[in-house]
Amino acid sequence: MDVTARLGLAGAQVLLATWPGLNGDWSDVVRPTVAEVRELHAALRLATVVLDRLGGPPGEGTEGTEGTERPDHFPGA
Repeated sequence: MDVTARLGLAGAQVLLATWPGLNGDWSDVVRPTVAEVRELHAALRLATVVLDRLGGPPGEGTEGTEGTERPDHFPGA
């Protein structure tokens, strides 16, 4: 079985990885890529919050920061 991982973004779809010819239980092969994507998401989310907070007066730029106190927790992900 050929397995492909893609990430759907607002503007495009990004190819994350392909695993041609996987047989049997392939979750141990795919799981590291999923973990890396989650970590990348946490880093980007944190960077966005920091940039938002640095970019404006105190109290501004905090919209959409719910859950950023735990960047490894992704409700609804």
